[in-house]
Amino acid sequence: MTWASFLFLVTVVSLILWGIAQAYDYIQIWRGVFPPPDKTTLDDIRRLRDQGHTGIAVKRFLQRPENKGRYTQKGAEEAVRNL
Repeated sequence: MTWASFLFLVTVVSLILWGIAQAYDYIQIWRGVFPPPDKTTLDDIRRLRDQGHTGIAVKRFLQRPENKGRYTQKGAEEAVRNL
């Protein structure tokens, strides 16, 4: 296996995993489990955290307009934990 084929394989696998994650998020929004990113409130973030969807809660917290660029991943996790 050459370096080029290895890097190509890693790229393809990464894109597949990213696509699966995006599809999961879309399906959960469609089913009403997750709120759409542009309509997420702090109450929604608390609910997601309390239901065990901590990763999605942090993702939605970081997507809020007032939080964009203000928090690191670790800082956002701490802020969600303290909500």
